[in-house]
Amino acid sequence: MDIATALDAGTLEYLADGTQMPRPPTALAIRAAKHIRNLEGQHQVHLQALMQSQNREATLLQDLDSCRLKLKELDAELQNLRTSGSATSSMDSSS
Repeated sequence: MDIATALDAGTLEYLADGTQMPRPPTALAIRAAKHIRNLEGQHQVHLQALMQSQNREATLLQDLDSCRLKLKELDAELQNLRTSGSATSSMDSSS
């Protein structure tokens, strides 16, 4: 039994002869239970938002890694073009 349900259920009073006498919940207990349920709802909303943010972060990190890899590939290609271009220039100037 969760705490909000326990608060709504009231209490049991034990009489001197051992019998149990159920007591209804107090107004304060009812208000506390309502407040606890409200907080539990907010907590669930925040947890869901957090999980969505974490998923988005993971996606963005994957995108960043892909961009870094592509940038390295393009940089290597540019270096090859520069190297082959300077080799071609030196052949042109030696003729």
